[in-house]
Amino acid sequence: MPRERQITRALGAAALAGAVIHGSIHLARGEPEEWLWACNLATWMIGLGLLLRAPMPVAIGTMWLAVGLPLWVIDLLAGGELIPASVFIHPIALCLGLVGVRRLGLPPGAWWRALLTLAALHLACRLFTTPAANINAAVQVGRAWDRLFPTYLASYVAGVLSHLAAFLLLQRLLPRLHRSE
Repeated sequence: MPRERQITRALGAAALAGAVIHGSIHLARGEPEEWLWACNLATWMIGLGLLLRAPMPVAIGTMWLAVGLPLWVIDLLAGGELIPASVFIHPIALCLGLVGVRRLGLPPGAWWRALLTLAALHLACRLFTTPAANINAAVQVGRAWDRLFPTYLASYVAGVLSHLAAFLLLQRLLPRLHRSE
Protein backbone atom coordinates (compact mmCIF):
# COMPACT_ATOMS: atom_id res chain seq x y z
CA MET A 1 0.00 0.00 0.00
CA PRO A 2 1.41 3.42 -0.93
CA ARG A 3 2.58 5.56 1.97
CA GLU A 4 -0.04 8.28 1.36
CA ARG A 5 -2.85 5.74 1.71
CA GLN A 6 -1.33 4.41 4.91
CA ILE A 7 -1.23 7.93 6.32
CA THR A 8 -4.87 8.52 5.36
CA ARG A 9 -5.89 5.30 7.07
CA ALA A 10 -3.84 6.14 10.15
CA LEU A 11 -5.66 9.48 10.36
CA GLY A 12 -8.95 7.60 10.19
CA ALA A 13 -7.84 5.26 12.96
CA ALA A 14 -6.86 8.28 15.07
CA ALA A 15 -10.32 9.84 14.62
CA LEU A 16 -12.00 6.58 15.58
CA ALA A 17 -9.75 6.19 18.62
CA GLY A 18 -10.75 9.67 19.78
CA ALA A 19 -14.42 8.84 19.25
CA VAL A 20 -14.08 5.62 21.24
CA ILE A 21 -12.27 7.36 24.12
CA HIS A 22 -14.85 10.13 24.30
CA GLY A 23 -17.78 7.74 23.87
CA SER A 24 -16.44 5.43 26.57
CA ILE A 25 -16.61 8.27 29.05
CA HIS A 26 -20.28 8.79 28.27
CA LEU A 27 -20.99 5.07 28.56
CA ALA A 28 -19.17 4.91 31.91
CA ARG A 29 -21.30 7.82 33.13
CA GLY A 30 -24.52 6.10 31.99
CA GLU A 31 -25.12 8.61 29.17
CA PRO A 32 -25.31 6.52 25.99
CA GLU A 33 -27.55 9.01 24.21
CA GLU A 34 -24.70 11.54 24.34
CA TRP A 35 -23.15 9.54 21.48
CA LEU A 36 -25.86 11.04 19.24
CA TRP A 37 -24.51 14.58 19.36
CA ALA A 38 -23.75 15.59 15.77
CA CYS A 39 -20.09 16.24 16.58
CA ASN A 40 -19.66 12.74 17.99
CA LEU A 41 -21.21 11.15 14.92
CA ALA A 42 -19.22 13.47 12.65
CA THR A 43 -16.02 12.11 14.19
CA TRP A 44 -17.15 8.55 13.41
CA MET A 45 -17.98 9.57 9.82
CA ILE A 46 -14.58 11.20 9.36
CA GLY A 47 -12.76 8.22 10.84
CA LEU A 48 -14.61 5.60 8.82
CA GLY A 49 -14.44 7.74 5.68
CA LEU A 50 -10.67 8.09 6.00
CA LEU A 51 -10.21 4.38 6.69
CA LEU A 52 -12.31 3.43 3.67
CA ARG A 53 -11.06 6.35 1.56
CA ALA A 54 -14.68 7.43 1.09
CA PRO A 55 -14.86 11.20 0.56
CA MET A 56 -18.60 11.73 1.25
CA PRO A 57 -18.64 10.75 4.95
CA VAL A 58 -15.44 12.76 5.47
CA ALA A 59 -17.06 15.76 3.79
CA ILE A 60 -20.29 15.51 5.78
CA GLY A 61 -18.49 15.02 9.08
CA THR A 62 -16.17 17.92 8.35
CA MET A 63 -19.08 20.21 7.49
CA TRP A 64 -20.91 19.21 10.66
CA LEU A 65 -17.83 19.90 12.76
CA ALA A 66 -17.01 23.18 11.03
CA VAL A 67 -20.37 24.42 12.32
CA GLY A 68 -20.34 22.36 15.51
CA LEU A 69 -16.98 23.52 16.87
CA PRO A 70 -18.07 27.17 17.33
CA LEU A 71 -21.40 25.99 18.78
CA TRP A 72 -19.51 23.78 21.27
CA VAL A 73 -17.31 26.71 22.31
CA ILE A 74 -20.38 28.92 22.79
CA ASP A 75 -21.99 26.18 24.90
CA LEU A 76 -18.86 25.97 27.06
CA LEU A 77 -18.88 29.74 27.53
CA ALA A 78 -22.53 29.52 28.59
CA GLY A 79 -21.66 27.06 31.35
CA GLY A 80 -21.63 23.73 29.53
CA GLU A 81 -19.45 20.93 30.90
CA LEU A 82 -15.98 20.46 29.47
CA ILE A 83 -15.08 16.80 29.21
CA PRO A 84 -11.34 16.79 28.46
CA ALA A 85 -11.75 14.05 25.84
CA SER A 86 -14.04 16.45 23.93
CA VAL A 87 -10.93 17.86 22.28
CA PHE A 88 -10.78 14.59 20.30
CA ILE A 89 -14.30 15.21 19.04
CA HIS A 90 -14.16 18.91 18.28
CA PRO A 91 -10.86 20.56 17.26
CA ILE A 92 -8.84 17.41 16.59
CA ALA A 93 -11.53 15.64 14.55
CA LEU A 94 -12.18 18.84 12.57
CA CYS A 95 -8.48 19.06 11.71
CA LEU A 96 -8.49 15.40 10.66
CA GLY A 97 -11.57 16.07 8.53
CA LEU A 98 -9.91 19.03 6.84
CA VAL A 99 -6.85 16.89 6.10
CA GLY A 100 -9.23 14.22 4.78
CA VAL A 101 -10.92 16.69 2.44
CA ARG A 102 -7.49 17.79 1.29
CA ARG A 103 -6.51 14.19 0.55
CA LEU A 104 -9.80 12.82 -0.82
CA GLY A 105 -11.53 15.89 -2.21
CA LEU A 106 -15.01 17.28 -1.61
CA PRO A 107 -17.73 15.48 -3.57
CA PRO A 108 -20.33 17.56 -5.41
CA GLY A 109 -23.52 17.95 -3.43
CA ALA A 110 -21.92 17.31 -0.05
CA TRP A 111 -23.68 20.40 1.32
CA TRP A 112 -27.22 19.10 0.80
CA ARG A 113 -26.29 15.64 2.04
CA ALA A 114 -24.83 17.22 5.18
CA LEU A 115 -28.05 19.18 5.70
CA LEU A 116 -30.32 16.20 4.99
CA THR A 117 -28.43 13.80 7.26
CA LEU A 118 -28.30 16.41 10.01
CA ALA A 119 -32.08 16.89 9.71
CA ALA A 120 -32.56 13.12 9.97
CA LEU A 121 -30.33 13.03 13.05
CA HIS A 122 -32.24 15.92 14.59
CA LEU A 123 -35.54 14.11 14.06
CA ALA A 124 -34.13 10.88 15.53
CA CYS A 125 -32.93 12.80 18.59
CA ARG A 126 -36.32 14.43 18.98
CA LEU A 127 -38.07 11.06 18.80
CA PHE A 128 -35.68 8.76 20.66
CA THR A 129 -33.71 10.70 23.28
CA THR A 130 -34.83 12.15 26.57
CA PRO A 131 -36.00 15.76 26.59
CA ALA A 132 -33.73 16.48 29.56
CA ALA A 133 -30.64 15.63 27.48
CA ASN A 134 -31.79 17.90 24.62
CA ILE A 135 -29.33 16.23 22.25
CA ASN A 136 -28.62 18.54 19.28
CA ALA A 137 -31.18 21.00 20.69
CA ALA A 138 -33.85 18.67 19.35
CA VAL A 139 -36.43 19.45 22.02
CA GLN A 140 -35.91 22.98 23.26
CA VAL A 141 -33.79 26.07 22.72
CA GLY A 142 -30.21 25.31 23.71
CA ARG A 143 -28.75 26.73 26.93
CA ALA A 144 -26.58 29.31 25.17
CA TRP A 145 -29.36 30.57 22.93
CA ASP A 146 -32.41 31.07 25.12
CA ARG A 147 -31.97 34.85 25.36
CA LEU A 148 -31.61 35.19 21.61
CA PHE A 149 -34.54 32.98 20.59
CA PRO A 150 -37.82 33.37 22.45
CA THR A 151 -39.34 30.17 21.03
CA TYR A 152 -38.15 26.78 19.93
CA LEU A 153 -39.57 27.37 16.43
CA ALA A 154 -37.49 30.55 16.02
CA SER A 155 -34.40 28.68 17.20
CA TYR A 156 -35.08 25.76 14.87
CA VAL A 157 -35.62 27.95 11.79
CA ALA A 158 -32.50 29.98 12.56
CA GLY A 159 -30.54 26.75 13.01
CA VAL A 160 -31.69 25.30 9.70
CA LEU A 161 -30.97 28.51 7.81
CA SER A 162 -27.57 29.03 9.40
CA HIS A 163 -26.54 25.43 8.72
CA LEU A 164 -27.76 25.76 5.13
CA ALA A 165 -25.71 28.92 4.63
CA ALA A 166 -22.63 27.43 6.29
CA PHE A 167 -22.80 24.19 4.29
CA LEU A 168 -23.22 26.09 1.01
CA LEU A 169 -20.24 28.26 1.88
CA LEU A 170 -18.15 25.22 2.84
CA GLN A 171 -19.10 23.53 -0.45
CA ARG A 172 -17.47 26.47 -2.23
CA LEU A 173 -14.45 26.89 0.05
CA LEU A 174 -13.36 23.36 0.97
CA PRO A 175 -12.41 22.25 -2.58
CA ARG A 176 -9.56 24.75 -2.41
CA LEU A 177 -7.89 22.41 0.09
CA HIS A 178 -7.82 19.42 -2.26
CA ARG A 179 -4.66 17.90 -3.57
CA SER A 180 -4.34 14.50 -5.22
CA GLU A 181 -2.50 11.70 -3.49
